[in-house]
Amino acid sequence: MQIIANQAEAWAKRIFHNNRTASTLVLSGDSGTGKTLISKCLKTWAEEHAMNMAMKSRWPRVPSIDWVDWVDWWQRYQGGRSHKDLGDLIDCDCLFLDDIGAEADRYKSGEAVAILCQLLGKREKKYNVITTNVNRKDWVSHFDKRVADRLKRNEAEYCNFWTLKSYNE
Repeated sequence: MQIIANQAEAWAKRIFHNNRTASTLVLSGDSGTGKTLISKCLKTWAEEHAMNMAMKSRWPRVPSIDWVDWVDWWQRYQGGRSHKDLGDLIDCDCLFLDDIGAEADRYKSGEAVAILCQLLGKREKKYNVITTNVNRKDWVSHFDKRVADRLKRNEAEYCNFWTLKSYNE
């Protein structure tokens, strides 16, 4: 767990100083291992420090921060009821994307993967914290090669929660 804490702290330092190397942090593991909790803690920290980031570091303005439950957003998007369009997700400075890979593609259209690929591609060099229950070795088969590649680009940092015990057990 100390390694994960160190990775989360390092990501927070990078965003604070607007250092774009390794701007994406991917938290991957089984359900109940704390991925979403750590992501929410990082979001709260970023929100609490956003003004300081603009005043004391290399940010030209207060960074915009957004949280998206991917499954909920995807369902709303499919039904034309999303309160945030794809452009909103692309444009924000720091996006917390929770639970990618859990969305249902009822008709196997591949649209969810295509939208995710587009989002990740356009968010390169922006700050992202992504949680998923899809193991890194399964990214290509679960998503596709393009999404797997975008999850690994730009020195993205990977946090392995697969060795942690679920707190639900």
